[in-house]
Amino acid sequence: MFASDEPTDEEKQKWHILNDKILVKDEEEAAKLEAQDPTKKTFPISQLPKNHRIIKEDDPVTMDLIPNRLNICVHDNMEVEYCFFG
Repeated sequence: MFASDEPTDEEKQKWHILNDKILVKDEEEAAKLEAQDPTKKTFPISQLPKNHRIIKEDDPVTMDLIPNRLNICVHDNMEVEYCFFG
């Protein structure tokens, strides 16, 4: 997929699995957190697509449109509120 390519509907749906999960650095950190509290669902940042940005509450962001960039909006504790492409 080139930088200007629109993601397919299938790709868009795929990333909605992030909703309500906690983003963590890598698989090792995910395993530790889930071992401490099995009710916490995590997702390693290392498994996100190359073209992504994580947006915390009140973070300033550029308004450039990059159709295949995954934008992930998170709470202060890195729990994903929602995500979208653009």
